[in-house]
Amino acid sequence: MGRGAGILRVAGLTGLVATTILTTVTVLTPPVAPPPAADLDRADAYVAQVESRMAQRAEAALDAVTVKVVFPPDRPLRVLLVGDAITLGSSASTEGTRYRSLLAAGLESKGPVELTVLASSATGGTLKTDELAARLPARKAFDLVLVMVGTNEAATADLAGFTAAYPGLVSAIRAASPTAGLLCLGAWGDKKSTAEFDRLAEDACGRNQGRFRPLNGLFQSEKNRWADKKLPDGRATDNFFPSDLGHAAIAKTIQAALRFPDPKGAPQSMADQRVH
Repeated sequence: MGRGAGILRVAGLTGLVATTILTTVTVLTPPVAPPPAADLDRADAYVAQVESRMAQRAEAALDAVTVKVVFPPDRPLRVLLVGDAITLGSSASTEGTRYRSLLAAGLESKGPVELTVLASSATGGTLKTDELAARLPARKAFDLVLVMVGTNEAATADLAGFTAAYPGLVSAIRAASPTAGLLCLGAWGDKKSTAEFDRLAEDACGRNQGRFRPLNGLFQSEKNRWADKKLPDGRATDNFFPSDLGHAAIAKTIQAALRFPDPKGAPQSMADQRVH
C-alpha cells in the first residue's frame, strides 16, 4: 500500500437472540393435619350462637309487627272478640260469611278453639264502648283478644266519647288477660273520618302490648260494600257496612297479623289461608 492509504475498519453487528426456557416446578408440601376435635367443637358452638342470635332478632322483628298465638297443649285456644255491629255480622248475607265465622274456621284449622263474642250494636247512633269494659267475662283469661270498636263513634264524629272510653277498655282487657295476644282493628269508614280514631286506638293498643291494623283502606274499595244496597237474596241494606267480600277482607287482615310458632322454629302465618 502506498503512502496515505487509509485502513478501513468494518464494525460487525452481532444479533442477540433471547431464549426463554419454561420449566415446570413441582412443589411438594407435607399434608396438613385436621384441627383438633376441641377446635371443631368451639367452631360449632360459635356457629350455633350466631344462628341463635339471628333467630332471636328475627323473632323480635316479627313480634314488633304481628301477634304471636300459641295453642295450649291441654285445652282449646280461648279467643275473645270485642266489637260492635260488624262483629255481630252486620250486612253479611249469611252466618258463614261473617268475618268472625271465617276467622274461627281459619283458627280451627290450626287447633281447637273456644270463641267468645262480646259485641254491642249502636244505641242512639253511638256505641257505648265504656259499657263493654264492664261486661268483660269475669275470672276468665283469654289467649287471643281482637278489638274492633269505634266505627259508630267515627260515623257520628264522637271523638270525645271514644277518647274517654277506648283506652280504659283496652287496659281492662289487658288486666284480665295479661299474657294474651292482642290485636286492635281500626274503625270502618273512610280515611278522613277514621284517622283520629285510629290514631288513638293504635296508641292505646300499643301501650298495652298490642298490635294495630287499620280498616279504612278496605272501606275505600267499593267491592267491600254493597254498592246497590241489596243483599244477594234481595233484602235491603246500606252501602256503608261491609259486604260479604268486605267481611272476607277483614278476616284476611286479621289472619295476616297472626303468626303461630312452628315446633321446628320456622314462624308460620295464617296469611296463606284462603277465605272464600
